[in-house]
Amino acid sequence: MLSDELMQMALDTAVGAGADYAEARTEDSQAERIHVRNSAVERLTTERDAGWGIHVLAGGGWGFASAPLDDPTSIRQTALRAVEMARASGTRRRSHSDLSVMSTERGEYRTPLEK
Repeated sequence: MLSDELMQMALDTAVGAGADYAEARTEDSQAERIHVRNSAVERLTTERDAGWGIHVLAGGGWGFASAPLDDPTSIRQTALRAVEMARASGTRRRSHSDLSVMSTERGEYRTPLEK
């Protein structure tokens, strides 16, 4: 999972590139599965999925980009790609996005685990 500092870097990069609005999200999930038949374990699997994405408003349009990488260079490139996509989509947009009705939120959820 990306640190708060790296997520802030993504937001700062997008705003610095001209985004009027930017939000970034990160996800890190893990699933474990056990397949049993006739009291015998047939298969054990563990899957992990991690990555992040950034959604921006720039040039009158919306753009989104995501990446599995969490190094500073990748974070900056992904944020800039989202701004480029937003500007490109803004050339075709006919309506205006009113962000004044949106509230600012920050949160985190962790599933409680027990052994």
